Amino acid sequence: MGQKQDKQGKKRIEEVPVTVGDRIDLFMEGQEQGGEGIGRIGAFPVFVKDAIEGDRGTVLIAEVKNRFARGKLEKLIEPSSDRIEPFCPKHALCGGCVLQVQQYEAQLRFKKKKVIDALERIGGLRAVTVKNVIGMETPFYYRNKAQFPVGKDQEGNILMGFYEKGSHDLVDLSECSIEHPKIEKVLRFAKAFIAEKGIEPYDESTHTGNLRHLMVRVGVKTEEIMVVLILREKKMAYEKEFVTELLKTVPEVRTVVINVNQEKGNRILGTENRVLYGDGTIREKLGDFTFLISPLSFFQVNTIQTEKLYQKALEYASLHGNEKVIDFYCGTGTISLFLSQKAKKVFGIEIVKEAVTDAREN
Repeated sequence: MGQKQDKQGKKRIEEVPVTVGDRIDLFMEGQEQGGEGIGRIGAFPVFVKDAIEGDRGTVLIAEVKNRFARGKLEKLIEPSSDRIEPFCPKHALCGGCVLQVQQYEAQLRFKKKKVIDALERIGGLRAVTVKNVIGMETPFYYRNKAQFPVGKDQEGNILMGFYEKGSHDLVDLSECSIEHPKIEKVLRFAKAFIAEKGIEPYDESTHTGNLRHLMVRVGVKTEEIMVVLILREKKMAYEKEFVTELLKTVPEVRTVVINVNQEKGNRILGTENRVLYGDGTIREKLGDFTFLISPLSFFQVNTIQTEKLYQKALEYASLHGNEKVIDFYCGTGTISLFLSQKAKKVFGIEIVKEAVTDAREN
């Protein structure tokens, strides 16, 4: 196997050293952007599912291209010193937490490498200083938002969870170690209610059924909960009963909203909202500010780290009180308001009308 230069001056592999179905022993010298391991046969890269940097194992080749191949870790021969037991029993199926087999400090190093790679390989910059990632004290139960697709198994049982990575096969969940515990409480109630009342999940292949997704948002600092039922039709059977029983089970719920999405495909949220209970918003606190969040508003999913991030942005901006700041894609105005503490004036620019309404209120 050798190399030549293509017209753009990039190295081109003359011969592809593997075929689909081959089994090869590989050492993972790194990880690609999505977290999968990277091994090499000479200069030829192989991206390996379920492997991390430092692993050595037997890899089954599943896909071969001119410049790379993809495979799956079939047998772990020698584990990386950073490898740990996954904390979630559904890890092998669910595609939500691909790095959970890796020590947290190693995850942070991997994320730092991603930033360096983006700046140097993609951005063409050199000798850029990238500081260490500021991690969480406890990286569990932090997500303040979850969106669960709804479906059925072959026996007709209701499934709610996440899609298996790279597929539309629904992995049923009753708990998740990275989501706020109150999200799981709503999930378990909704799943039982839907099964009891015979509410039909949406089938994207036939564009039939009604309930597409359940979305839950939690104010980590305020403990307020928003529940959004995403429907294909304008209404859902037993709406009033759903709200009544939900409030008995999860009294922290502040608002319940119907979101209508009549489009085909897997886009989650539509543009039409109808409030069943409350005012359609919840509140969350960041630093000294309180923010309103509506169903379509963008808000960082990790409240604890968002505070650290925005404080660091404010520190690095080194504002002295005379500056005009423009916050592009400002969402509900979280960064805008943080920077307003030290800037003369801040302009927020956003296209989502509901987010703009929330930003003005904030």
